[in-house]
Amino acid sequence: MLEVKDIRNFIQQTKLFGAAEQVMAEQAIRVAQRESAELYLAMLLTIKALLKQHVCIRLPEQSGHLLQDPESNRTLILPEYTCWRSELKKCAPAVAVLESDQQNLLPESMLVVDKDGGCYLQRQWSFELSIKKALLDRASVNRPLPDWEDNTLTKLCKLFKPKKEHPATDYQQLAVAAALQKKLLILSGGPGTGKTTVAAAILAAKLLLQPDLKIALAAPTAKAANRLLESLQENLDNLQINSGVRQSMDSLQCSTLHRLLGVRSRSHEFKHNFQTQLDCDLLLIDECSMVPQDLMARTLEALPEKADLLLLGDRYQLSSVEAGSVMADLCDSARSNQVNTALAEFFHRQTGWLLAPATADEIAGTPLSGTVIELTENHRFAEKSKLLGEIAGAIRQINSSTDCRSLAAEIASRQGDEFAMQQLENEKISFFIAQEFKKIRNISGNTPPLELAFCQIPQLAASGKEDNWQLAFKLLATLKLLAPGYQGPRGLEQLNNICMRLLNLNEVGDVGTALQITRNDYRLNLFNGDIGLVVKDPQSEEKVVVFQEHPKRRFKLVELPEYEVAFAISVHKSQGSGFDDVIFIMPEKSGELCTREMVYTAMTRAKKRLICIGSSQTLSEALANPTCRISNLAGKLRNVPAADNMPD
Repeated sequence: MLEVKDIRNFIQQTKLFGAAEQVMAEQAIRVAQRESAELYLAMLLTIKALLKQHVCIRLPEQSGHLLQDPESNRTLILPEYTCWRSELKKCAPAVAVLESDQQNLLPESMLVVDKDGGCYLQRQWSFELSIKKALLDRASVNRPLPDWEDNTLTKLCKLFKPKKEHPATDYQQLAVAAALQKKLLILSGGPGTGKTTVAAAILAAKLLLQPDLKIALAAPTAKAANRLLESLQENLDNLQINSGVRQSMDSLQCSTLHRLLGVRSRSHEFKHNFQTQLDCDLLLIDECSMVPQDLMARTLEALPEKADLLLLGDRYQLSSVEAGSVMADLCDSARSNQVNTALAEFFHRQTGWLLAPATADEIAGTPLSGTVIELTENHRFAEKSKLLGEIAGAIRQINSSTDCRSLAAEIASRQGDEFAMQQLENEKISFFIAQEFKKIRNISGNTPPLELAFCQIPQLAASGKEDNWQLAFKLLATLKLLAPGYQGPRGLEQLNNICMRLLNLNEVGDVGTALQITRNDYRLNLFNGDIGLVVKDPQSEEKVVVFQEHPKRRFKLVELPEYEVAFAISVHKSQGSGFDDVIFIMPEKSGELCTREMVYTAMTRAKKRLICIGSSQTLSEALANPTCRISNLAGKLRNVPAADNMPD
């Protein structure tokens, strides 16, 4: 029989578990007042999984599994599930073993094992349950649709096409219609599919119906929040709306989720919670793939029951840095683009498209049916070559039967003005970047159009002229180097060193250095992801940092929160941004970092041109390596009795 002392010996002689896992396992033993090997192992594995961004572990899948240390070759066999669960029941109060989600927990329960064998830290289990309840409550509501004249929906936005001009069903318009019926809408789509166009139309439609509607806009980062607001403002001219609705939309503000909830100084708690809720009738959250489970749960707890919820994101992008993959889980919980009879009839009157209502079998056990809309048509490349959109689409469509080696070879062969894949030795990467820095680039938004090279950024930064600083920021948006990680010859540290050398910048802080904030500072109103530029102040002639979002403010380097050089940035940090040209430097071997979602996210940052530096073999390995975040959220949203969730 396995004993705790055997596990302690195994840990000491191997490198499979770290200090954090051991500390929590020892604490669980003390709380249970029972030397239980099953409890010790459950805590070790749960903490280890959480450190890898999993929400939980599944004990039935771990059952009988062989833990093996590759260096010492020592092994440990995990318990059989029935015995494991039975023993954990004896370890109260350290563990709560549940037969249903409705059971109450003791505050001191460190672990929760649900009825299906999911093993969580108590807070992660509570977060998952909180999200489930908030979404199911909203998904169950079907409101009467407005009594609009025919084609009012299509006329709402100039970008919406009538059926005679667009034979395929327009899911953009379907999303607007669904948002009028549902209190919850989950809108997924890749770059260029028009998510913010749809969001603008939804907000306009709701304001037409309820002029005093209180709308809150949020995103996980300040950069994403600013981008959302800019996109909504840009879409105003495309909307056929009255002056009152325009004024309401023009006055909208957007913040980070942390700021929306109200961060308390020196605390992990928020001002707004289930007791003191937000004052809004509708909450729109963009870039939801970046939102971790805990933050989503806290946001939904703070959202009043009356409020609608609109979630925007791309289910195929990288998941959040912290635990969970909420956006992907929500999209997995129900089939997309389904309608009930009432919505099908309304949509037909408004647009001319006739959709078949979902059958009882199609919606059985999926209460979120009708709330998930996926946009698939790329509008960004409609007037140009669709190569970048086609590559992104091919990656989205990968499934278990896809030959990733053949797909990678096909992608690598599709060379053109928009896309190229080059296999370069490490010592030649510097020369390639130098050539890109010297290329003449068109700076949009200037009359007459300007042509500048990326290598002129230090010169513009040193000019002492604010107009030139803005040109430098525009140049920074024309080209970005992306990489999965920081270390190694193809990591961000080395790439930024190369860029600094090519731009004749000797040290961080030299005039012309691009910087990225890596930690929020609410006092200075600077946020993770903000891009700054070191410039020469014309009055003091000192080096100061300016930010595109705060053109009149000057910061000394010592005043800034944590930052890093930003000519090359991580793929994670690039989410929510787009650049004219992207150079994606893949590692020589794919490894854990280079996943399918990493490749997809990097490739979809490019607006005009994408260069991938790496081999077809590395690309193939990455495409065959999808990110796997273990949680039971999708299952809990699916495995619910189908209580007429899509009535006629």
